[in-house]
Amino acid sequence: VNQELQNLHEQSTQKVRLMPLSKILVVNMDLQSGPLVLWKKSHLLRNYESLSENYEELPAAFDESVAESDWISGKMQQGDAIIFDIKTVHGSLKNKADVFRVSCDTRWMPLRIARKYDLQ
Repeated sequence: VNQELQNLHEQSTQKVRLMPLSKILVVNMDLQSGPLVLWKKSHLLRNYESLSENYEELPAAFDESVAESDWISGKMQQGDAIIFDIKTVHGSLKNKADVFRVSCDTRWMPLRIARKYDLQ
């Protein structure tokens, strides 16, 4: 994995597979300040029930697929909102600027799923 990428993970659990995540930027971020990076189409990887041998928060399919991965990122402005699937492998670029990265991260779960697993 590119050494500029940090904190790679996805956030699904065996119980919850349908939960969008959002990130709303509180400050401007450019490529120097280490913005969010997303692995394009990684939510389609198989075998989310078992974890990678090399990365504890990633699905097993990560190890065999990372060489062909397509990472996306870019300049983000205060107030921008990014919404993605809970199974999307994501992280950040290395922060090379003298600024804090500040965002508001939220997750939504359909009530019928929360009730099913007594998560309300």
